[in-house]
Amino acid sequence: MTDAASPIPILLCGKIPTHIKATCDIVKPEFQVIRVCSDPEAARAALTALMAPSSETPTFDGAEYPRPRAIIMGAGYTHDVFTSIRDSVDGATSVPWIRPSNVKPGAQRGSTPPPAEEIASKVRKTLDEHLEEIQAGTGAGEVWWM
Repeated sequence: MTDAASPIPILLCGKIPTHIKATCDIVKPEFQVIRVCSDPEAARAALTALMAPSSETPTFDGAEYPRPRAIIMGAGYTHDVFTSIRDSVDGATSVPWIRPSNVKPGAQRGSTPPPAEEIASKVRKTLDEHLEEIQAGTGAGEVWWM
């Protein structure tokens, strides 16, 4: 558990630079995006290193990171890619995941992504709604739809 003064580490998997920047900005100061992954291979590699249950202090690319307390994966990752990564990476189901509701199986997707500010606001709202769970380390394996 992180202390009250430290931001809660989260991992962000997103593909659109403007959406990534808006999300990183809006989650501060309570949360800190410790790593951004812009493609499935990068997400799988980062998660494999950062979520490994056997690692006390996760390292990736030669740097030490705090273990993420939640993972945000944007709509640029299909539901199949999401489930493949979450279900195959050891330790990935030890934290909650946040996903856009338009990527649920059977959901209607728009032809273009919503504006960056809209996505970032939805991420922030979902984090705020689940803040106590994240602080307590609960919600493992759950998917919180935004």
